[in-house]
Amino acid sequence: MSVLRISNGLLGLVLSCVFATAAPSVASAYCGPDKLGTSRTMKVSTSKFRTIVGHEKSFGLRHKEVILTFDDGPIAGVTSRILKTLSDECVKATFFYVGRMAKSQPRLVRKVVSQGHTLGHHTHAHNRLVAYSSAQVERHVTRGISTIEKIAYGQSGATPRVPFFRYPYLARNNRTDAILRRKGLIAFDANIDSLDWKKVSGDAVHNRIMRRLRQEGKGIVLMHDIQKRTASMLPRLLRSLKREGYKIVHVVPSTSPAPKPDPIVVASLDEREETALNLPKQGIELKLRPVRSMPQNKRAPRQVASLSTVRSQDSSLIELPALPKDVTAPPAKAAEKVETPVIVASLSEDQLIKPRKKLRKKKAKKSRKQRLKVVAGGRKVSKRKKARKTVRRKKRQNTRVASAKWKLRRSQWILR
Repeated sequence: MSVLRISNGLLGLVLSCVFATAAPSVASAYCGPDKLGTSRTMKVSTSKFRTIVGHEKSFGLRHKEVILTFDDGPIAGVTSRILKTLSDECVKATFFYVGRMAKSQPRLVRKVVSQGHTLGHHTHAHNRLVAYSSAQVERHVTRGISTIEKIAYGQSGATPRVPFFRYPYLARNNRTDAILRRKGLIAFDANIDSLDWKKVSGDAVHNRIMRRLRQEGKGIVLMHDIQKRTASMLPRLLRSLKREGYKIVHVVPSTSPAPKPDPIVVASLDEREETALNLPKQGIELKLRPVRSMPQNKRAPRQVASLSTVRSQDSSLIELPALPKDVTAPPAKAAEKVETPVIVASLSEDQLIKPRKKLRKKKAKKSRKQRLKVVAGGRKVSKRKKARKTVRRKKRQNTRVASAKWKLRRSQWILR
């Protein structure tokens, strides 16, 4: 029996060694040379970039390097297929999600993060930000970021973990860019738009992306993980990228360096206090802070800093003895008061000058010629013409707002 037990133990040891050596080979075969894979990871800093399109030399993309991005998700069925395709080819991408869509599919949001993809932001309800006021723009952006971060990470901080943002419809202006800069966000644009939201076939989307890549040579590809045609053509697209020698780059936010600690601030000490503390003369760096002068009636009693340790130049802590109770600071000198002479003069009532009341001037009615305003070019525009121009401008503005609302309603219908 003992021999049988020893032989079984040896057999188990041999099998465990075999499987342990075989595990790396299986993992390497999963992301082997036949897969497209992710060539490198690029760290993007908010201090260096404010807007990224993809073709800039300062951005750092090399020839035939591609960044895959997906907008407007997540949605049940389509997003899962896209994640599986990316996982099969060992490819990492960036997803710009809408807060309202993420709220309806929280499991898919956490799946994107767990698989190592980058999770960016795309407002709360896919709002066309240029049609809103500055306060509304900030509210839409903040609400979308907080919603996604609470779902993905469990909590939302003052600054987003991933400061990547993409404008809905790629609509932007100087006002919205300034709001993003104040919030510390990077606006991600795209130089290769797949236009997969149009009613075309998956082959047409694939051909357009490859044609634009051949023209640009590199860049950021914009797709939507809410379109079925995108999910169906994505495996073919990844195979084409592999065949033509393109490489995938994964963008992540760079962590800011830790701030340097502030120098130790020690209150100004007198000779009696230094003698009582027995401070060593060498190896200690003291930064004196000047004491502000105060009036004599409001001067507070001077206090001596109570220090237990001081850091020396070689980063070692030096123990300081306690200050004796009988040591007190010298009394402050009283400020000398300088009296200014006061001149008194006696005036009679007749010599007093009484202030005059300000009379309001009545505005005279302007004539018709005065109401005409001369503009550049020598033309005269009356109030009636100016009112007509204002009405036309408001009509154009209302037309743009109505068009934006219609596009938003149409996207909601597509999502249904």
